[in-house]
Amino acid sequence: MVKNIKTDLNIDHVLPFAVWKNNDLWNLLPAKAQVNSHKRDKIPTRHFLQKRKDAIISYWELMANAFADSFEREVIISLTGSSTGKENWQLPAFAALQEKSDYLIHTRGFEPWEYPIS
Repeated sequence: MVKNIKTDLNIDHVLPFAVWKNNDLWNLLPAKAQVNSHKRDKIPTRHFLQKRKDAIISYWELMANAFADSFEREVIISLTGSSTGKENWQLPAFAALQEKSDYLIHTRGFEPWEYPIS
């Protein structure tokens, strides 16, 4: 039996499409509608990503299991730049996401975003 199904979810681009032009599975995460609306085209900070690390990796693992070939190819091409292998890919992929976030905020000057997590 499924419990606690959220009905107020959106699919959010972690790195906004307006900035990154990427619809890869690793970049699409479920988010509460209110949170997604607050984020808009801002870039999540390294600190925020770290707070949500377990949730992000758990979702990625679901996508990797459901769409193995596509997910792996997308991670290699647009996130890590190289194969991390079938095992233990999560931490290198997460580190690459944090690096892209830092680059967009600190080098490209996009607005950082952080949302309080209760």
